[in-house]
Amino acid sequence: MENERRKHNRNKLDQLMELFDVSTDSRLGTLVNISLDGIMVLSPSPVPLNKVWQLKVALPSETKDGKTLILGVESLWCDSAPNVDLYWSGFQIIDISDEDLEWISKVAF
Repeated sequence: MENERRKHNRNKLDQLMELFDVSTDSRLGTLVNISLDGIMVLSPSPVPLNKVWQLKVALPSETKDGKTLILGVESLWCDSAPNVDLYWSGFQIIDISDEDLEWISKVAF
């Protein structure tokens, strides 16, 4: 994975949350961790770099009233996971609602 450039600590999530591409409604992968700056995803196929995505994740009912988190992100890096046919990918958050940013700040810190 590329050199650490994040400004905020990332928070590993207690529950698996699936991410979907809003434009195609296809599953991109599993949200691994999140910070105020970005997300890390584990996916079944490589993620194209420098692509802008609009992603959604349905949050568990006990968090954020079961609402959907919507993120505008840009893919920054993608590496194959050792010993499995999966890929780690890093995304920078470039667009997010104030409400969703507030939720992330509570989860991430």
